Order: sequence, then structure tokens, then C-alpha cells
Amino acid sequence: MAGYGLKEEQSFPAVLERILRKEDQGRLSACDVINMGVSGDTSAGVYARVNHVVESDADVVVIVVGGNDVLRGIMPAVSRSNVNYIVKSLSEANKKVVLAGMIAPKSYGPAYGKQFNSLYPDIAKEHEAMLYPFFLQAALEGPQRLIQVDGLHPNKEGVEAIAKDILPYLLQVLEVSPISLVKPGE
Repeated sequence: MAGYGLKEEQSFPAVLERILRKEDQGRLSACDVINMGVSGDTSAGVYARVNHVVESDADVVVIVVGGNDVLRGIMPAVSRSNVNYIVKSLSEANKKVVLAGMIAPKSYGPAYGKQFNSLYPDIAKEHEAMLYPFFLQAALEGPQRLIQVDGLHPNKEGVEAIAKDILPYLLQVLEVSPISLVKPGE
């Protein structure tokens, strides 16, 4: 979210705001997407700052958290507890939530993967939040991986692909019909 390795205008929030305004044909032209991400942050860091978001004027919150938990080997139960608290706090504050999932690499083993990967659908279901299954999916699919040389963070094309992919989920939460996303004959 913070836009690691990218210019500010290439960060996910900036790209999402631009695409939202363009794709939605101006109906959301007053919409602001605010970047509250911190590079290297874990679910514990977001947990510690969630009250800033709860107290904000935000109507919709896109939560992208957990990738750094995996990289640091944080136990899935700890991540689950933190993410649950974050989503619960926002839901109780009447914020609409889009929870972007993460997936643990297979190298962490099947037990870790099962515990970690299930936390996102479980929490989204419990709190009736919109689930975007895997935040990096659009950057990792297809013939060309749209990832920076570090092998972890999306490059600017990857961010564009992710923002376009998450847009229908966000529009659904905003209860705006994604008219411009439907092509004739589809």
C-alpha cells in the first residue's frame, strides 16, 4: 500500500483513486483515496493504528495487511487475531471494509499455509466484509510477472493491474454499478 520502490503517484492508493475516477465516469469524482500504509508494516502495526482510521471520515477502508507477517514468520494465530481486531473495529465504526487477502508461500509448509490462508475468508465472512482473495494475484498471473526486482512488491504495471482487478469489488462495496467495466457482448 505504501508504494515501496515506487513514486507516490505510482502507489496503489494513487492509482486506485485515478482509476476509480476514470472508470466510474465521474460519479465518484469527489472520492479521495488516502494512503495510510507504512512500508514494512505488519498486522500488529496496523492494529496499533486502527483507531486513526476508525476516527477518520473514511466511508470505505481497503485493508491490505499480512504480507510482512508471513515474511517475518509471525504465527498465523497472531496475524488472525490482529486482522480480526482491525476488521471488527472498522465494522463496528460503520466503515465498509474490503479485506485483501494474502497467501503464504508454499515453502512455509502446508500447516502454516492452511492456517494463514484461511484467516482472510474466515474474518471477511464473520464481519460481512468484502473479500478480495489475493492482493498480488493480478501482478503474478499471466506470462509476465509484474513484480519489482526484489521479488516481493508489485512494479508500477503490477499496481495498475491490481487496482483494475480490485475495482469491481470496491464498486460493489460502494454500491455503484460498474457500468464501464461491462463490454458489449459480455
